Amino acid sequence: MLVANVAFGEVDRVHIVRKLDRETEAEYKVPLKNGEFLNREVWRSKNGIACSVSIFPKGSQYFGTYQCVTPEKYQAQIEFDCQKQNSSNNSIYLFFGNVGSYEETGNFYIWCEINA
Repeated sequence: MLVANVAFGEVDRVHIVRKLDRETEAEYKVPLKNGEFLNREVWRSKNGIACSVSIFPKGSQYFGTYQCVTPEKYQAQIEFDCQKQNSSNNSIYLFFGNVGSYEETGNFYIWCEINA
């Protein structure tokens, strides 16, 4: 079972997919070394909205956050568990952006890739 592999810390990378109007605009694959803390910016809009992913090990499992921050310091953040969010089918979701501005908006789907 795939979930059992996560418990042993076999997370290879984190996927972040940015979609607009149900079309994939970008896909980011952030590699993760076993047991390593990770914090990486993955998307920045023209006007400075910055989105980043952080992953940290806790025992034999991995947890993370995905956050977006505007230049004015407005922020949205979600937490995820690699044991639960381990494929695109059960990814976690965050909408963030300036509504009405296509380049300043993103529907983000985040999940962990497990090395089977």
